[in-house]
Amino acid sequence: MPRKLPRQDELNAKKQKFYKVFTIAALGPEFKPNSKMKVARDAIAANKEFNHTSAKAVADRYIKPIFDEYGESDGKKKWVYYETYTLLEEKELKDWTVIRRKHEIDD
Repeated sequence: MPRKLPRQDELNAKKQKFYKVFTIAALGPEFKPNSKMKVARDAIAANKEFNHTSAKAVADRYIKPIFDEYGESDGKKKWVYYETYTLLEEKELKDWTVIRRKHEIDD
């Protein structure tokens, strides 16, 4: 199996460094609700050089390891409004659960 070219290793190291610095800055020194997907979307928008288009792929490959190391979590998923990160109210949460089941959307 051919080895990656040295320039690919350099590019991967550059990506790792960018996403690490960006994610740590996004987490900030004070606790605040945040998500891997939000940080990934913001990072993609901030750096067009890498031509990344999939926030899920960026979140899984680059953001998740940094979140696991530096972020805080209670291990529970919470549904929030995307723009404000305020928790959904009980009625909205029930409606969203019905919609997710109807359209087979994962948690």
